[in-house]
Amino acid sequence: MAREMGPNSSGRVSLLIEHSHGTLEVVLSLVDGANIQLYQPAELHIMSGSKNVMLTHSVLANALSMQKWMEEHLDVFSEGLTSFA
Repeated sequence: MAREMGPNSSGRVSLLIEHSHGTLEVVLSLVDGANIQLYQPAELHIMSGSKNVMLTHSVLANALSMQKWMEEHLDVFSEGLTSFA
């Protein structure tokens, strides 16, 4: 799940992504786009597992899509359930 990064980091979001070789945190920055929200990776932190991570556009797009879905369906998590992508 994403978290806002703090008062001085407007337009930044952090995603924890679990993959077959471990877990990583990706910090994304919001970039000005033509009437759409664009994100670019700003930081990458290996939380566990292998350092050989292939971070693709589809992985980031799927993580952002799942984050958006979770924000729109908070009732799913009210019982302590988790989400797997």
